[in-house]
Amino acid sequence: MERHWKIGLFGFGTVGQGFYQIIQEQKLPIEVRRICVRNPNKERPGPPELFTYNAHDILEDPEIDLIVEAISETEPAFEIVKEALQRWLPVTSASKKMLALHLPELLALQQETNTAFRYEAAVAGAIPILHLLDEPLHEPVEEIRAILNGTTNYILTQMRLQHWSYEHALREAQRLGFAEANPASDVDGWDACYKLCLLARHAFGKILQPSDVEVQGISDLPVSLIEAAQQQGQRVRLLGRLKLVNGQLEASVKPEAVGPEDALFGIEHELNAVQVDLRYSGKQLFTGKGAGALPTGASVLADVLKLIEGKAYAYPKEAKSPKKVAA
Repeated sequence: MERHWKIGLFGFGTVGQGFYQIIQEQKLPIEVRRICVRNPNKERPGPPELFTYNAHDILEDPEIDLIVEAISETEPAFEIVKEALQRWLPVTSASKKMLALHLPELLALQQETNTAFRYEAAVAGAIPILHLLDEPLHEPVEEIRAILNGTTNYILTQMRLQHWSYEHALREAQRLGFAEANPASDVDGWDACYKLCLLARHAFGKILQPSDVEVQGISDLPVSLIEAAQQQGQRVRLLGRLKLVNGQLEASVKPEAVGPEDALFGIEHELNAVQVDLRYSGKQLFTGKGAGALPTGASVLADVLKLIEGKAYAYPKEAKSPKKVAA
């Protein structure tokens, strides 16, 4: 008889609800047994008996096989993932800031406990870029250029197409659910920075701290710059870059104008894209929805299925990491 896997889910916001909906719709041997949330007074879709407000109702439940962490608070997310690994519970996380700040400790704990740990949904939504980079490529990655934040890409698209001010475009992004009530992490470039730190590990075998990355957002970007780029047939994108220069890894997130010959020129609205430049094969482009309940929830499910197979990331490029990091 096929084993029936029971999931403990932390967080029931956009990502958690998307994952739960997919599990309900798919005929898989997977069940969300308990969901831990913070606010007992908030109405939520789903049977009330599923919800708990105590993390240890999940972490100490002997029937739970696997943990999905999808909460917004950085340090509580770290404590959940850390304790899950200490209890030999496989875990997937969608918390990019937490991972960018605590990845070395979590990887050491994963190795110590021999417990699988994955975080595909933390980087580029539905784009399985970490899975692709985790395969043993037989050629080095020279550079990564990426649009990693759907909120800023939507805002920049509307400022160009509709000639809206930044403030107007941001309000519309918030109305549509693309931007949070406090959008600072997105528009100031930090969300993309955290994701870039995770990409660095998989593409170059190097752990970056957010402080290693040159970060500039779009909140102070003048409309005149967008209009000037448009007059030259270009479009402004908030680009994350990782590039080896003389053996050092340079990392940045900042607005850049790209022309029609650039593969990222046509990435509009809330889409994400990752361009990987390989030494022999050249440039390869991966695109998809970088946010949203169902695209990100599907990415979480992909991790869950890998964890059921006992598959952690292999980090095949770790031995080739550069010696220094330069922002």
